[in-house]
Amino acid sequence: MKKKNNLVENLLCEVAYLIPPVQLELIKKHINFYAAEIRRLAAILPMIPDIGETEGKQEPTVYLHYFTGNTHFYICEFDGIDTMYGKAVLRYLPDLPKYRTLSLSNLKSNQFIELDIKISEIIFN
Repeated sequence: MKKKNNLVENLLCEVAYLIPPVQLELIKKHINFYAAEIRRLAAILPMIPDIGETEGKQEPTVYLHYFTGNTHFYICEFDGIDTMYGKAVLRYLPDLPKYRTLSLSNLKSNQFIELDIKISEIIFN
């Protein structure tokens, strides 16, 4: 049992930089509850295309989903450090989604933003 927990803790360390601070603290407190989601997120991370790789695709695959209220950020590309590219659907302009470059650090600086850790189920189903 201890070995299994160590594996999940190690995987969480690998993906922790993607998770907003408040949400990360909650996940750490309930790591066993979130174990499957942590594993899926770790498996998805190397699959995310680098910036520019999906250029020309009409609807690229969404790998990560950040949200706050009615504002959603669907991430399709990631440089592995801070720059992300994806569709932003803004609360005040829901009918006007816009593809744009996003900063992970800027997203995480919003204390109300969350990473939808269940989105990973879509990739594997």
